[in-house]
Amino acid sequence: ETAKTWAKPENMGSPVNTPDDDVFIVLSADSKHAYYTSVRSEGKGEKDIYRISFLEDVMNKNVALLKGKVVDQNGNPVGAKITVKNKSTGEIVGTFESNSSTGKYLISLPSGKNYEIEVESEGYVTAVESMDIAYKNDYQEIPKDFVLKSKSAFLFGKVVDESGNGMSAEIEVIDNSTNQTIGRYRAGNEGSFRITVPTGKNYGVVFTKPGYLFQSVNAAIPDSVGFEKDLGNIMLQKVDVGKKIVLNNIFFDFNKASLRQESLSELERAVTLMNNMVSLQIEISGHTDNVGSQSYNQRLSEQRAKAVVEFLISKGVEKKRLVYKGYAFSQPISTNETEEGRQMNRRTEFKVLKVDVEAEQIAEAKRMKERIEAGEKMENIKKELEASANRAAEKAQTEATVPSETKTEIPVQIEEKKEEAAPSEAKAETPVKNESPTETVVAANQTETKTEAPVKVNQPEAKSEVPVQSEVKAENTNQPESPAIQEKKSEGTSKVPERFKEADKDGNGNISSVETIAVIDSFFEGTTQMKVEDILALIDYFFDQ
Repeated sequence: ETAKTWAKPENMGSPVNTPDDDVFIVLSADSKHAYYTSVRSEGKGEKDIYRISFLEDVMNKNVALLKGKVVDQNGNPVGAKITVKNKSTGEIVGTFESNSSTGKYLISLPSGKNYEIEVESEGYVTAVESMDIAYKNDYQEIPKDFVLKSKSAFLFGKVVDESGNGMSAEIEVIDNSTNQTIGRYRAGNEGSFRITVPTGKNYGVVFTKPGYLFQSVNAAIPDSVGFEKDLGNIMLQKVDVGKKIVLNNIFFDFNKASLRQESLSELERAVTLMNNMVSLQIEISGHTDNVGSQSYNQRLSEQRAKAVVEFLISKGVEKKRLVYKGYAFSQPISTNETEEGRQMNRRTEFKVLKVDVEAEQIAEAKRMKERIEAGEKMENIKKELEASANRAAEKAQTEATVPSETKTEIPVQIEEKKEEAAPSEAKAETPVKNESPTETVVAANQTETKTEAPVKVNQPEAKSEVPVQSEVKAENTNQPESPAIQEKKSEGTSKVPERFKEADKDGNGNISSVETIAVIDSFFEGTTQMKVEDILALIDYFFDQ
């Protein structure tokens, strides 16, 4: 009887109420309809959604329907929490959500008030706007879209070989504070990459490619919207004697040789490399800036290098494969006149002392074969699951109950009786199975609109129509195609390089996983002219397709 309480429910009788459950009534913003769920013998199964149409107004008309979308700066839909406050009282009118798939939202508000609307979503800057809705003694719709700015930062650059040519590579981004991988990416054939990451964190960005030493970069991202960091050219070196890399994500406590927790991911990566390349012998070297005496820095750099070696040994790497050495500030890679330069000079390096390149290439080919076979197995499992789901869907469709001819005639009879109905009548109309009416999406989020009790509608009579099957609309996401796919479309059938013609058994211009595995098997059996370098290049080509 009051604005915030429900009156005692009354049974409206047939056709609105049934002996079974009739629950969850929601009134539409324009006061013309109400929706509720009901279990009926003529329904589509379990609870169906039914609509009641009022033939005269049952609510005040001074209602404004705020409707629109929440999107990001590129127009992509965003699932957001929308909080509406009365600016005069500071009271929260309601909390709502936009649809994460479409970005759409609907909010019913009394007109004649000034509101503050706050829209927030993780990873975005919260948007706050005031909206003064003028009083109007009628129903009104107000379109309003909200564009949220991303809190994300962007890392970009290019992966190159030792000649400066762009090349593909795997990219892993690690949150150094938690040692958790937040994303894995791949630079294309040209080597270019652009990665989106949350702001306000310190990241380790690692670039890997079979047959090459990994390269790591440390990226400290401030908590500022739209920050962009150019990582420049990331050069990957082939594994060979004398090659060395800086372990940019190994950290020590100030003036100490104790490894910090943030170093764990980088250290584990070095362990993995040593385990994969069993012939590899390396030197771990420590370097400092020129602050302090030579003897102090010599001791500190050596102790830090030793700490890294001891970690590798603790993880199972043989001691005979490892050497540590401290160089103090005798091998600077930048100036010691600036803090930035001194920071670069304080580093830990990984240098190749010995490696059997051919043996490691063959081992890498075996590992990649296993990876391809695992991918082929997963693809087959995926196809079988999809086929099973399709069979189940077809069976369900075949068994679906189609409304009888008698039932489909009922709406016509009801329609003919409309002219005889009194103005105050209400009718329970066609239920829409599993469909959420647009004008009730937001209302359903408000606790005042739900009740387990029978539906109460203050109208004397009502008539019911037969349920109809729902319509499901799918939106096209229009995902962009990769440059490789676009190029394939422009050229027609892709052209396999002459070097790999042997692998394209069916001549369709595309090398499948089965064909790749067959060539690798031929290599190990000695029945192909391809060399190990060709096999590794073929594997690269397969993944780049």
